[in-house]
Amino acid sequence: MTAPAAPTPFALGDFQNVTIGIAPGPDAAGNPGAPWDAGSVTATLSDGTELTAAVSADQSSVLVTALGPLTPVGQADVLTVAGTQNNGADSVTGTFPINTDAEASTTVTFTPGAPVPN
Repeated sequence: MTAPAAPTPFALGDFQNVTIGIAPGPDAAGNPGAPWDAGSVTATLSDGTELTAAVSADQSSVLVTALGPLTPVGQADVLTVAGTQNNGADSVTGTFPINTDAEASTTVTFTPGAPVPN
């Protein structure tokens, strides 16, 4: 038996943001997950230097925002969402991989040196 393939990271460019829906998944028996406890959901990033994450007031989504400009080679990051259910009796945690990349240049920058005699 082979291991399952790692999920393909979601790509986010500099000066972009994305809203990612979140919800507790089904339980081990396949029953719908219990709702999050009020105010219990947190969102963190493994690197956090190029992205921010903010949980919505209703805990149904996370807004991930690139801080741009980003490093040209990109940065692998992992969004971790955690929360509790059933009045704190159960904890649920999930992860979502995100890659950040600088977008293509839109102009050329010229920087002339000082003129010198021929």
